[in-house]
Amino acid sequence: MDLSRLTSLLGYKNPSDLKKRLNGIKLDGKPVFGFFENPHDRRQKRIIVNPGVVFAGDGEALRSVKAMFN
Repeated sequence: MDLSRLTSLLGYKNPSDLKKRLNGIKLDGKPVFGFFENPHDRRQKRIIVNPGVVFAGDGEALRSVKAMFN
């Protein structure tokens, strides 16, 4: 998802304010969110969640979480 869209969805007025807040979120001293240029439009930044946060745990834990969203 790009930063502008997330900014709008979350009700922020300024993408740089949201980016600053997201950059402040760390887990074990490591960033939770990464920001990367959209290769098709360099003015846009895409947000990617650290896979260590998304996929932490074992397969059983992941199946349990997935079941919550089905």
